[in-house]
Amino acid sequence: VQGTGFSQEELAQVRSHPNAGSNVSAGTHESTAYGPPWDSMQGTGVTSTGISLQGGVKKYLVAVDPYTNNYGTLLYIWPNPYRWTGPFVAADTGGAFLGQGKKVDFYMWEGGDARYDWGRKDVQVSKNPIKEANVPNSSGAGQGGRTG
Repeated sequence: VQGTGFSQEELAQVRSHPNAGSNVSAGTHESTAYGPPWDSMQGTGVTSTGISLQGGVKKYLVAVDPYTNNYGTLLYIWPNPYRWTGPFVAADTGGAFLGQGKKVDFYMWEGGDARYDWGRKDVQVSKNPIKEANVPNSSGAGQGGRTG
């Protein structure tokens, strides 16, 4: 999908997972962030769908409860740590998310303190693209842009 950092092959891999589908639970979700360094987390740098995040791979990816937001769905989320108005790919989950419903965990490729800087915030999730008019202070944060 253009702009997400995923190749067509990777997206096909995610969408071949048994928990893939088209279900998107729109509305308010609680968000957090995760990412490298992997040795400081309970992670390996490989998503639950088999996508490698080693080496600071830049992907607009979120971990979800795959029963609430199926793997392979494109989620439009605002606000987000990147001020990205394009889609995030639902391609990972953490054990703490299963059965927890409306939660998203942003993959932060910068690593280090970036994930802590985001903290815990309520965000809006949609299967529809974000309209520039709905983005507060959107000047310079155009489709696919990063301004922060």
